[in-house]
Amino acid sequence: MVANGTPPFNYQWQRLPLNAAPGTIPTILPGPQYATANLIQTVEIKSSGIYSVIITNVNGSVTSDQVILTVIRNTQAALVITSPTSSALNASYVASVSGGSGGGSVTWALGTGSTAPGAAIDQWTGAVSFTGPGTVVFHATKAQDAMYNASSTPDFTLTISGLPPTITSFTVTVI
Repeated sequence: MVANGTPPFNYQWQRLPLNAAPGTIPTILPGPQYATANLIQTVEIKSSGIYSVIITNVNGSVTSDQVILTVIRNTQAALVITSPTSSALNASYVASVSGGSGGGSVTWALGTGSTAPGAAIDQWTGAVSFTGPGTVVFHATKAQDAMYNASSTPDFTLTISGLPPTITSFTVTVI
C-alpha cells in the first residue's frame, strides 16, 4: 500500500469474512500500523477474507479498495492401507495406513459388499472382526486439518475362508 500526502501515515487494517452479510462491521486487525504490515504470520483457511486498509494523516483518512484473499487446502499425499504380512494371516487383523499429510485423525469404516458374518471394523483402531468365512470390505479416511483436505483410501477387501475362519487373501480396489 502506498500513500501520498503529508506524513506520518497510520494504517488501520481490517478484514471481513468471505460470507459477510451486508452491513457487517469489519474486524480491526492487531499489529503494526505500517503499509507493509505483516498481518498474517501463518496462512490458514481462516485467513480467507476481504481485506482493506484505512490510511490516516493530519489531513484526514481514505479507505483502500477491498482485496479478497481465498486460502484453499492442499491435497493430501496418497493414503494407503498396509497389506498384512503372511504371518498375520490368521483369524484377526488390525488394519494400518501409511501416507497422507497433515495432522488429521484416521478413521475406519466398512465399505459395501462385506459378506463375512459379523463383519465389523473398529472406527478408531482399525481392528477387523468377523465370525465366519466371506469378505470384509473397508476403507480409511484421514480428516481434513487447517492445511489439507480429507483423503480416503480405496476399498480394501479381506477374504476369509475355512473353519476356524482364516484370512486367505487381501486386495485393494483401485478407483
